[in-house]
Amino acid sequence: MSSFITAFVGSGSVESVCIKFAMFDGTTRLSYWEPRWVQTLHQCIEYYSGMHYYGSDLQRTAEEPGFFASLPKRHAVRTMEDEKPHLTEEDIKRRKSDSLSRRWR
Repeated sequence: MSSFITAFVGSGSVESVCIKFAMFDGTTRLSYWEPRWVQTLHQCIEYYSGMHYYGSDLQRTAEEPGFFASLPKRHAVRTMEDEKPHLTEEDIKRRKSDSLSRRWR
């Protein structure tokens, strides 16, 4: 995976999250997550950030103008920004429909 984008689905509270991943080979993949899995992912990211953010390239990118441009083209911080896929309303509807139909099988 080189990048991703997310959309929160629901009216009021979050019912689910649709995630579109950009893969290194140029393809994309859609995933539809229930809230409990999103919460677990969020906890993992918070833990990882607490352990690894300070002094990282991600922190330097946020704090030092021009650092981003100095990173190699395929650096993970650059691909997260440069290769972010486009997530459409149609993607979300299609993935939600696929997810619901699998539940009822």
